[in-house]
Amino acid sequence: MRASIGEGDDWYAIERAFTAQVQDDEVDAARPAAYAFGYMLVGPGEEESRSRNGVFAPRIEWGDGSAFPPPLANVDASIRDRWIELFSALADHHAARARLGDLLWVTRHGERPDKAARAAVESYHALAEDPGWSLMDRVDSFARALELATELNDDDLRQTLIVSAVRFVRDELEQDDEHRPGVPLRVLERLVVLPHMARPPELSVLVAEAKRRYGEDPFIAESLTELELRLADDAQRAALRAEQVQRWRDAAGQAAGLVRLVHLRRAFELARATQQREVADQIALEIEGLSAEDLDLKTHTVSIAVPSEQTDALVARFGSYASACDALERFGIEGPPTGRAEDLDKAVTDLAERFPLDRLFPKQILGDHNSLIFEALTTEDHDRVDRGQRAGLGIGIFGPLAVRILDQIKDAYPQPTCPELTQLFTTELIDESTAARLASAVQRHWDGDYEGAGLILVAQIEAALRATAARLGISVTKLPRGGEPGGVVTLGALLAKLEGRMDESWRRYLVHLLTDPFSANLRNRLAHGLLDRSGPAEVAVLIHAACFVRSLQARGPDEQAANDAR
Repeated sequence: MRASIGEGDDWYAIERAFTAQVQDDEVDAARPAAYAFGYMLVGPGEEESRSRNGVFAPRIEWGDGSAFPPPLANVDASIRDRWIELFSALADHHAARARLGDLLWVTRHGERPDKAARAAVESYHALAEDPGWSLMDRVDSFARALELATELNDDDLRQTLIVSAVRFVRDELEQDDEHRPGVPLRVLERLVVLPHMARPPELSVLVAEAKRRYGEDPFIAESLTELELRLADDAQRAALRAEQVQRWRDAAGQAAGLVRLVHLRRAFELARATQQREVADQIALEIEGLSAEDLDLKTHTVSIAVPSEQTDALVARFGSYASACDALERFGIEGPPTGRAEDLDKAVTDLAERFPLDRLFPKQILGDHNSLIFEALTTEDHDRVDRGQRAGLGIGIFGPLAVRILDQIKDAYPQPTCPELTQLFTTELIDESTAARLASAVQRHWDGDYEGAGLILVAQIEAALRATAARLGISVTKLPRGGEPGGVVTLGALLAKLEGRMDESWRRYLVHLLTDPFSANLRNRLAHGLLDRSGPAEVAVLIHAACFVRSLQARGPDEQAANDAR
């Protein structure tokens, strides 16, 4: 037992020595020690892990819910009793006394867990000052010892630790041959969060010295500025916040490519969060002024081969109907181009399984004017982005094919008149006025006025969908609330409310085509002037959507219930 502890210069090395004995079935008595040294000490700054695990977290957690060591709350009392025995037997080993005493205090096990905690503080202190103990574990020892001394409400013990911690930071800052900002920073973080009267008088000077030495890196400088803000008065805070924003702007000026954009975005977020509105507006203009060349963005082109026999047969079929209006009616039920909803979901799941590493890193989606429109962090976020992008690919492939189909309809039949097209689009959901505009858009497409056709289509498709929602008993307006005026519900919200009220695959197609920021998003891009001009492919797909919408039949709640009863 003593040999295993003596072999390690950090917690992990000691745990491995005991775990090896347990795995080899040499000494089953080693299991309590393997558990004790197997836990990871969770620092006060690791809020998510500490709220979930407490001070000590299992080193390994498996997908089936098992863990090593088991969660502290699940450790059997016999194991904790053995910790008491080991704590007494290994009184001359600081690593053992620190870890075992801390565990007994956290679990409140034994007759005097407070005495165990006091011994743990003293041993943590000894480890923190031991140059043979691993450097970052020395830092963690200072942090945990200070925390325990505060919990014990022992000011003398805490003051002794503070003096040692200040000396440790000074020694690290004076190291000319080492550049380890994380070492003094973590100790300074623990000193800053001490009660005001307990803070060492030289703390502000130490933070300033660390900032002078490591402040060239904007990330480290920001962390140190956050410490300065904790120590500053109101007047000083305003100056520090302004300095913090300017530092990121300066870093952006020295960077290139996407790094420049990242730094500017950080400056913008800080300026906005600290009410520096004028500065935030200036930075926003800087971001919008960046070109693709400034960001060093590259265009990647992928070619997809589609069998010409299948596409030629599909296009030819649209020349075999009774009239152009009949062909357009059939065109509206061809698809949807994004595929079946269940197939799209499966494709996204398969993609996640094939490329699991892609999900480990945040994915940032840039929109128009270099705006960050989304950052995928969770599994659900990644699924949403992948689903939209895959659906957008389907729409993109369908676009040229839709152009060929509409050209075939135009060439195969006498061109329908505006009244004939208006009659085609007039339904129980689409009034004659909306239908006339849709008819005009189809004619504009055949005449080559793609920009005019696109603008008409997105507006009139939305009008038809609003009529559909209203007929189904879905509210399409929102009432004023307080000082906020009322208005209409957004198209994206309406399409969400239509879930379960129309075929899900077609509903998703409309979402991806019209409002999904990760997909085609044609309604928003055209309505907001973000698309330079709509081309034949975009307009052809919108005509396809309009032809689908005209095929919808609405049932109100009473009619739907009667239909379900039949």
